Amino acid sequence: MPAPHIIRLHGPWKCSLETDTSVDEAKLDCRHADGLQRFLAGRSGQFTATRRFHRASGIGPEISVHLLLRCQQAPFSIELNGHSFPTRDPMKFDIGSQFQPDSELTLRFKVSDPMAHAGLLDLFEAQLQFTEPS
Repeated sequence: MPAPHIIRLHGPWKCSLETDTSVDEAKLDCRHADGLQRFLAGRSGQFTATRRFHRASGIGPEISVHLLLRCQQAPFSIELNGHSFPTRDPMKFDIGSQFQPDSELTLRFKVSDPMAHAGLLDLFEAQLQFTEPS
């Protein structure tokens, strides 16, 4: 079996934090975790991260496509192009049937303890895995 090809979904991610009193938005780059820490800065609420990406050329129906997420704190909602996926471990999802020329991935987290959001930093370890049949 050929080795899978991995594409990391780096930033920027469109992020928002909805609290009881406001909704704040920012574009954050995953290579700068301090930006996420400053964005959350002692607040709690629903944190949403959205990332658009394009279908690579040459990806035919015979190639399997998986979304891989590394999160210490599991998101309570995972959506790709409006299709929901169950949150489970391991976080590897077959997205072949939802993979479109222009796709949008949305992850939602509850941030209840602003001092314990280090697990969200692993949110940015999102990858696409392409595997050709053997």
